[in-house]
Amino acid sequence: MNILTVYVGEVSKINLDYGLKNNIWGFKESVSKDLINEELKDNYLILAFGFTGGSPRKSEDEWKKHSLNKVYIGKIRTNIYNEKSIEWPDEKYLKENERYSNRFRFELITEIENVEIKSIPSEIAEGIRKSGIAQSRGYFIKNANWDLINQSYQDTLEINDSSDLSYKNNILEINNTLDLPYQKIIYGAPGTGKSNSLRKEVSKIFKDFIIEKTTYLDQDSEPNYWSVGCTVDEINRAEEMLENNEWFTNDSKAIDKIKNEVNIGDFIALKSSFVKERSYSVSRVFGIGKVLQKESTNEGLKIEWIKKYLPAKEFENIYLSGTIKRVLTHKEIIFADILNLKNKIIQSEIVSSYERVTFYDGYTYGQFVGTYKPYMEENEIVYKYVPGPILRLIKKAYEYPNKKFALIIEEINRAKVDRVFGDIFQLLDRDPKGDSEYPISMAEELKEYLVKNLEEKIYQNTVMEKKGLYLPNNLYIWATMNSSDQGVYPMDTAFKRRWDFEYLSLNQKEGEMNSGLKIKIDNTLYDWNIYRRVLNDFLGESGITEDRLISPFFLKEKDFDQTTKILKENIYTNKFLMYIFDDILKHNSRLKDKIFKARNFYIIFEKFKKNESIYTDDFIMLLKKENNSVGE
Repeated sequence: MNILTVYVGEVSKINLDYGLKNNIWGFKESVSKDLINEELKDNYLILAFGFTGGSPRKSEDEWKKHSLNKVYIGKIRTNIYNEKSIEWPDEKYLKENERYSNRFRFELITEIENVEIKSIPSEIAEGIRKSGIAQSRGYFIKNANWDLINQSYQDTLEINDSSDLSYKNNILEINNTLDLPYQKIIYGAPGTGKSNSLRKEVSKIFKDFIIEKTTYLDQDSEPNYWSVGCTVDEINRAEEMLENNEWFTNDSKAIDKIKNEVNIGDFIALKSSFVKERSYSVSRVFGIGKVLQKESTNEGLKIEWIKKYLPAKEFENIYLSGTIKRVLTHKEIIFADILNLKNKIIQSEIVSSYERVTFYDGYTYGQFVGTYKPYMEENEIVYKYVPGPILRLIKKAYEYPNKKFALIIEEINRAKVDRVFGDIFQLLDRDPKGDSEYPISMAEELKEYLVKNLEEKIYQNTVMEKKGLYLPNNLYIWATMNSSDQGVYPMDTAFKRRWDFEYLSLNQKEGEMNSGLKIKIDNTLYDWNIYRRVLNDFLGESGITEDRLISPFFLKEKDFDQTTKILKENIYTNKFLMYIFDDILKHNSRLKDKIFKARNFYIIFEKFKKNESIYTDDFIMLLKKENNSVGE
C-alpha cells in the first residue's frame, strides 16, 4: 500500500476545486518526472489544503503546532497519463513546461475539516510536509503500513476526540467506503434482519452534513470599519477578547471614540502592527467581528466575532496604527472575508444524505420520480410538481458532488419494478467513473423542476453537460428484497443484472438480536435461538421452504419480558403458535403430529393454559439432547 501526499497552498485553490469536481489531479511536467514511472493505480491520494501557519517549509516542531484547513482522501483509479486537451484554470498563465499535463483520475472517499498536524500519523504528516517543500510535486510514501497508521490514532485519541468528522474516524473507515456497489439488493427470507443490516451500513457510510444558507437584507446606512489594538497594560489580550466576545481598552481617547463614533453594526479587526526590519510594515489580524453592544464589562464593546482565532494573518506594507482607528484604505483587503456580511443572515441547515422508501403493490412511477399534485391556495385548487425520492436525491447529488447520497428501497419486489422505475431503468448502467452511461431526455415538468431548483451553474455543469438526466457517481441505490414470500413480484433478468446481490442466510444475523432471550417449555427455560433452530430443523427436513421458517427477527425484543427475558405468554400463543398452525402447518397434518400433541390449535391453546405439555416427546428429547437447557 502506497500513499501519494500532496500539499495544496492557498494560491492553488482554484486548481483544487477543479480537480475535486472532475476527480482528476495533475502535476507540472517540470516537477513530476520521478512520478511518471510510478504505478499509482489503486494507491491512496491525500490532498492537504491550506496549512494555517503559512508554508510547510517550517521545522518539524513548528509544523506540528499548526493545522490544515481540509484534508481530502481518495483512491487513485488510473496511472499518470499525458493529456493537454483539458486546460486547468490557471494554465493559461503558465509556460509550456509548467503545464499540468501529467494527470491521473481518483475517487474521492472523504474530506475532513480542521486537521491538527500533531494528530496525523507521522508518516503521513512528513509526506505532506515534504510535498510542500517540493513545490506540491507530490511525495510518494512507499509500502505504508495502514495498520500502524490506524494504531497511531489510538495514541492521539485525546487530540481528535469523538467527532464524526475527525480524521481518525474517517481514516479507520476508508477501506469500508471503497468500491461500494452503486446498486445492490440484500435478499433473504423474511425476518433475517435485512433492513437492520442495511440501516447499520448506511448510517456508517452516509453522513448528514450541515450547510449555511445566506439571505441578504437591505440596510439603511453603510457600517464603519475599524481596526482595534489587542494590547492592554502592555499585555496582548487577543485570546481573552476572542474568548469573551468583547473588546476593551483603558485608553481614554479610544473610549471617547467608542462613545461618540462607533455604532452598533460596525465591523472591527482585532490587530497588532509593527515595523519589520525597518524596510516595511506588517499588520496581523487575529479576529474580525461585528459590534453588538457598547460598554461591555470593561470600557469597550460587545462583539460577535465572525472570524476568530485566525493564525496571525499578516498583511505586509499595511500599518494599522493606534488603539482604535477607522479603516479607510485597504478595507477590501483587511475585511475581504466578511465584506458582504454587513447585510446578510446566515442560517444553518442539516442536509440528509439518504432517504428511505418502501415499495408496495400499486406504488407508481409518479410517486418514485415526481408528479403533479393538487394544493389549495386562496380557495382555489392549483397543481404543483412534487419530486419523488429518487429525484430529490439526484438534485442533492448534483448540488454536493463531494458528498455521498443513498436511496434505500425496502421490499423492492413488492411493487412492479419495471413500472416504478420506467425510464430511470436506463440510468442504472454506470460508466467507469460511476455516472450513468446513458443519460435520458426529460419530460418538460421534470426539466422545469430542475431548472427552478438548481443554481444555473450547477444545472449547466450537470444536466446540460451530460445532455440529459443521469445518476451521478455519488448517488447509490440500495434495496432489500424477500427472496420468496406472499405478495411479491418477479424481476426480469435485464433489471436484475444491473444490481449486485448480497444474500443474507436465515441465521446469519442471529447474534445481533435475541441474545439471552428465552422460551419456557414444560417449566424449563431454553435459549430462544436454540429452540428456533430445532423447530426449523423439523420443518426444513419435511420440505418447508426457507421463507416460511422462523427467522431471528420474526419476534422483536419487546415480545420478551424486559426483566426475565422470557417470551411473553400472549405473544407465544396468539402470535407465534398461531403462525405455526395457520400458516406453516395448515395443510400438513403429518408434520403437526411430529411436533405437537394435537392437530387443532384450540386444543393446543387449552393445554397450554392448563400448563400441560403441547410438544411431542421426540421434539422435547431433541431439545434436551442438544443440552440447551439454561435453567429451571
